[in-house]
Amino acid sequence: MATTLPTNDQLGNSTGVYRAGMSVWMTLVSGTVFALLGSYGLVALLASGTRLAKGNPLLLPLIGLGVGVAFLVIGYIQARQNIQVFDQGFTYIKAGATRVIRWDEVESVQQQIVLQRVYFIPVATLYTYNIRTIRGETLKLTNSVGKVAQLGALIQSETFKRLMPQAIESYNGGGTLQYGKLSINQVGISNGKETVAWAQVKGVQISNGFIAVKKEGKWLTWANVSVAQTPNFFIFLALVDRIVGVQR
Repeated sequence: MATTLPTNDQLGNSTGVYRAGMSVWMTLVSGTVFALLGSYGLVALLASGTRLAKGNPLLLPLIGLGVGVAFLVIGYIQARQNIQVFDQGFTYIKAGATRVIRWDEVESVQQQIVLQRVYFIPVATLYTYNIRTIRGETLKLTNSVGKVAQLGALIQSETFKRLMPQAIESYNGGGTLQYGKLSINQVGISNGKETVAWAQVKGVQISNGFIAVKKEGKWLTWANVSVAQTPNFFIFLALVDRIVGVQR
């Protein structure tokens, strides 16, 4: 079935293209190695007259071959993804299917950034961006996309331009804005169980992937919420910074 791509009139001019990342090619290389080793081992054992039975050596190359094929399939699907960014949104193509998402259709963006370590030595940074539209559609972007951190920052920037004015208007109008487990309004900030007036907020700090809210007169942190569980964290951060300031 033919796919109709957006025209310039719909999304504006193209500003960038993002394709499969290094992790995808590593998956393909790993799949090839496992498949070749598994195939070689299987052929060698069969040539020697070994038959398939529980606990015999044939199971090992079969498992290797299976893992290799699985990696190759996953890598092939991920290698076909393509994201093209426009003035007014972006297109996401994967396995021949195209999705069109306009910036003004994005309802929320959630980010998770994890630093992987081996023996306390940083070896990789894993990025995850979960995007939800006003239609309830979701899209997950990970390191399988090349330069995903740059793309994620761009999506947040474009989304910020459109959602921040709405958030300010709602706040000034007396509305309550929900950001995962936390919500804010002109009265103060709430964790779902207790609301702390802004005058009682001692400080808000972002540390090690968590939002820490401290209350006057309390030694312990009043709320400690994961950034990864906070939709539109960047909007929340900007609003709180305008109200009481954020410690960085």
